[in-house]
Amino acid sequence: MKKNALLLFCLLYFGTAQAQHQINLSQNDWHIWLDEQAEWQDDKLHVQVDELDKLPYNPPTCGWEALYRHQEQPTKIPATVEQYFWGKNGNIIGLAGDYLGVSWFNTAFEVPVEMQGKRVVLDFERVRQRAEIFVNEKLVGYDLIHGTPFQIDVTEHVQYGQNNRLAVRITDGSGNYNWCDFKPQYWGKTLTPPSHSFAGITGEVKLTATDQVWVEDIFIKNRPNPKSVEVAFTLASATKEKVSGELSYTITPWKSDKVLKSGRIAVGEFQDQQSLVRNIKVNSAQLWSPDAPHLYVLKTNWKGSDGSTYEEEKRFGFRWFEVKEVNGDKMFFLNGQRIFICTSISWGFYPVNGIYPTDELARKHIQSAKDYGMNMLNFHRGIGQTKVLEMADEMGLLYYAEPGGYKTHESKLIRDWNREKLMRMLKRDRSHPSLVVFNMINESVRQPLEHEFVDIRDAHALAPNRVITFTSTFFRGDELNPGGKAPRKPHPTKMHMLPNDTTLYFQGWWDEHHAGGPGIYQDKFYNHPQDYKLYTDHPSEIIFYGEDGAIGTPARLDLIRQELKENPQTGWDGEAYLEIAEAYDDFIDRKGFREAFPTLDDFTTSFGANSHYYQGRIIENVRAGNTTDGYVINGWEDMKIENHSGIVDIYRNPKGDPDILKYYNQPLYVAVKLRNKVLEVGQKAVADFYIINEKNLGGSYNLKIDVEQDGEKYLTKIVKVKLQGGTQFGQLLYEGLEIETPVHGHIEVKAQLQRSGKTVASGVDQIFAVALDQQCNAKVAVLDSTAFFTQELNAIGIEAKPLTKRLPEEDILLLGRWDKRMKGSAWMVENPLVFWAMQGKTIVVAGAPEDYAEYFRKHEVIRYRGSMEIRPNWYGGNYFVREHPIFDQLPVNTAFQWEYQCFSNYKRDIKGFRMEGEDCIAGVIADHQPEAYSAVAEIKLGRGRIIFCGLDMEGALKTKSPDRVVAQKVLQNIIKYVSEDTPASSLAIN
Repeated sequence: MKKNALLLFCLLYFGTAQAQHQINLSQNDWHIWLDEQAEWQDDKLHVQVDELDKLPYNPPTCGWEALYRHQEQPTKIPATVEQYFWGKNGNIIGLAGDYLGVSWFNTAFEVPVEMQGKRVVLDFERVRQRAEIFVNEKLVGYDLIHGTPFQIDVTEHVQYGQNNRLAVRITDGSGNYNWCDFKPQYWGKTLTPPSHSFAGITGEVKLTATDQVWVEDIFIKNRPNPKSVEVAFTLASATKEKVSGELSYTITPWKSDKVLKSGRIAVGEFQDQQSLVRNIKVNSAQLWSPDAPHLYVLKTNWKGSDGSTYEEEKRFGFRWFEVKEVNGDKMFFLNGQRIFICTSISWGFYPVNGIYPTDELARKHIQSAKDYGMNMLNFHRGIGQTKVLEMADEMGLLYYAEPGGYKTHESKLIRDWNREKLMRMLKRDRSHPSLVVFNMINESVRQPLEHEFVDIRDAHALAPNRVITFTSTFFRGDELNPGGKAPRKPHPTKMHMLPNDTTLYFQGWWDEHHAGGPGIYQDKFYNHPQDYKLYTDHPSEIIFYGEDGAIGTPARLDLIRQELKENPQTGWDGEAYLEIAEAYDDFIDRKGFREAFPTLDDFTTSFGANSHYYQGRIIENVRAGNTTDGYVINGWEDMKIENHSGIVDIYRNPKGDPDILKYYNQPLYVAVKLRNKVLEVGQKAVADFYIINEKNLGGSYNLKIDVEQDGEKYLTKIVKVKLQGGTQFGQLLYEGLEIETPVHGHIEVKAQLQRSGKTVASGVDQIFAVALDQQCNAKVAVLDSTAFFTQELNAIGIEAKPLTKRLPEEDILLLGRWDKRMKGSAWMVENPLVFWAMQGKTIVVAGAPEDYAEYFRKHEVIRYRGSMEIRPNWYGGNYFVREHPIFDQLPVNTAFQWEYQCFSNYKRDIKGFRMEGEDCIAGVIADHQPEAYSAVAEIKLGRGRIIFCGLDMEGALKTKSPDRVVAQKVLQNIIKYVSEDTPASSLAIN
């Protein structure tokens, strides 16, 4: 053995208690080889393997010696095939670059002679998908349950004091690159549970040597008295003889040697396995919470009558999470105090390798949530990573976990596979103080099956101090959906179990999804104190809104580009982000938006601010109502292929300013709720005022309200209010304040809660008042298959008449819905309309933009290559605008925010247009497409022009809600702009 290897072994083997039994093989020199000729599609799959020698022996198709010579792809572990070989087939687009099949991960390792006589095992933290493990060319292990730890006894298979070969045959037989986990996937002809399609060794690999008796498991169960725990020790023995001994333990603060508690347990004779339980109370313990994540370490020491010794430790926290009822209202409590949960669904995607985080990314994953003021995250539709839970324990963040894929049940293989994965996950994670809820299935709309009743009971028996729910879902049909809500009566779909309670409940946990997003915050989401989005008056159950408001926004492309410049391995997704970044930058430069967006980061964060604002306002809704107990943002991180509703990108960069959302998650503030935020000057806005109060403020206060515009106050009101405090986290203080809107622009409504002249809480909201021009003398001809635009123009003071002749007498022709007269052969050949405009006239396209874009393409006015439909919800897309007279007195140099809700909500017809030759004024982006598109543009046409408006003008104007005034303003600005010799005086709002 080499000197440095022997020294390393001594340090590891005789060092600290935690490391003394282990050699970490993860940092060895590993190599990956793709076995493209290997057969795998027809393999029989096994959840449990009792006799390895009855399994097929599958050596590398190149032969063992050739495998060991393959050195072209060195790596450390963890690693995935996608990390190194994405696009090996020559196509990196979307999911086309995936490799499906067999790969080999191999390394050499030395086993010190001092380990001889010990029990020697290989510990795998996690792999994906199937792993066949070979030591010195002998099959020694097999595992199918991806994402979970497993152990292989290699005592009889390693050569002591010599070099050994470890080869892991990984088969990636199925999988996906999106969020779905509700349909089984095909491994050849065999149905398997769904999961993310990344292949590799996705956790650490260690060689562990123990005596023949060892501590196999330590489960630390929190108790209702949060300063006490119940510890379940499991001893295991590989000897044929009975053994006795003593197990001692100590409890110390994490990163401290100060012993707070110690004890000894005499262990009588046993064979195979022995379970021991001790209740331990530490009066001086500091409780774990997201705000104060105090951690402790339980160290155990075994001394056996046969001379065996073993040391092990487990980190934990003192805390108690439960559901309690207060005056008929079920609530979450942590350490005896009510807690409202704000979380988000994380699909478990990461950059480069796809499926696991680096230490830095795990920390960033948790820190970003804390920067938003959130107190929980969810492992969603996929099993989580131990490294993330460890970081949540350390930094203070609650966790909610799902195994992923459990919903599928088409075969015994799938049922057994899902059950095994669920139970392994529970056993792996059940001592983490951060993890408080396990959920079996995301979005099951059916009743539980017979085996699922068994599984939930067995799961609760494994982790009796956690909440375990059957499903987090939406509800369908008359039986399940009275009034559009989850059932208020008992129903199997609401099956759940509570900490320290063996009852199977079918009422008491109301989990309802509103996953689809609206695109943008809209005034209709708050109408008055008894009518707003997610309002509920049902306190007798836990109200948990399990997914809400998917709004797709772009990643922080500039930051990702810099990251890839410093760490140039692009892996499975890097090239896609670089391509989008280049396309956006190119569009910004070519189309004249660089002054509006000086950097690409300015551009992308403007879109992110939109989703942050929506989520914040809905969180405010449910907090103000006090009855809701948990809210789940849809979602956390983006993924490359399909889902872009994450509020952070795949590198865990916040996609907008975190302070936008953090404001609505703060524990104490005055929530100012406006019933209409966008309206015409002269209309009255109405405001209601709530206290968000997680600080237990109670008693009498003054609520001081100030309304101001441009720093000038024009309304002040003081109201005496009384705060309830305690578990009343949201309380209506004052409602129905009417507010005048004298002039255009933003108006701030500020509120302060005061006592004895001191402000203890404050809050603010904004009104946007729009002034329509009363002096617009233009005359417009309208070509429209309906009278709609004629009526709308007249309504805003513009004289408009339907076109009755072949060409307009007026200087402006507005095109609305496609008119059949545009199809006449004379129009297409002679093209009088185009020549009419070239003489100094103006055509305004206000409707049917795709039809008219194609019409003008045929007449050689523009280069037009079709449109892109902006898909809603988690795909996402939104407009952006630069300063221009058409948007006079409206926000510019920004993505469309709530002021543009009439255009940018997902019920509008949102499209982008591939044009060249236009002067782009407003553009649009669409999900992960590597291009941006024109939406509003000016096209020069001889001495005349075309104003092309691809916004859904008709849809916006037809709403009849006050916010339609923005569409009226844009329409009026267009006519005003083209009818005047000089642009309108700019009063643009930045």
